[in-house]
Amino acid sequence: MKKTSKKLLSFLLAFGMILSMFAVTSATSWAADEHVPASATLVAYPKPATESLASLSSKVSGLKSSNKAVVTVKLSKSTYGTSQTYYTILAVPKKAGTATVSFKCQGKTYKIKVTVKKYVNPVKSVKIGATTVPGSRFKSSSETSLSYAKFAGKKVKTTVTLAKGWKLDKLYIYSGNNPANGSMKPAIEYLQKGWMRSESVANGSKIPVAGGKGFRIMFTAVNSKTGIKERITIELR
Repeated sequence: MKKTSKKLLSFLLAFGMILSMFAVTSATSWAADEHVPASATLVAYPKPATESLASLSSKVSGLKSSNKAVVTVKLSKSTYGTSQTYYTILAVPKKAGTATVSFKCQGKTYKIKVTVKKYVNPVKSVKIGATTVPGSRFKSSSETSLSYAKFAGKKVKTTVTLAKGWKLDKLYIYSGNNPANGSMKPAIEYLQKGWMRSESVANGSKIPVAGGKGFRIMFTAVNSKTGIKERITIELR
């Protein structure tokens, strides 16, 4: 049973890594080619953030944005193993508006209609242990910070309360050591300094704070009406 659980866990982790390569933060409409979206809606944060727009396993050329004032793009090349190379199109939303991102791959021209929305504060409050972070801390930024020393070595109950019209994004949360025993729940993520991937827990769960300054607590707020997603981060410094 233990061997089966380990194999299943390894499979789920590998599958999750593949899915994360094709993730787009906000609402996306997909074209016939599953790796290239026909359209995407991104958020222009007060502090510009880089988003993964598409990922392909063949060489990409001629990448450009029709409106660099709205969104800029660049190409990232990654090689896995000895032969598999992926070309990831990265986008940096600048301000609200629309633009068309275009590129060529295997002789075909792709166009992605990008709509950029202005950041809107989705947070009412975040309670970490006995400390309450008011929503006003996220009015002009999607990121804020607290003292690491205050929470170091503790398991702190963390509860996110969002503003009206917003809900927490759901992630797969499993209980115990068996990944098969789980379900999709409104989730919070945490990331120790030096980790490659974050851990996920259900909203209202205890988070173990360790690993030194730079510990991050993160969550994604989803607009119930538009489906737009906004990423919020609290860093413990």
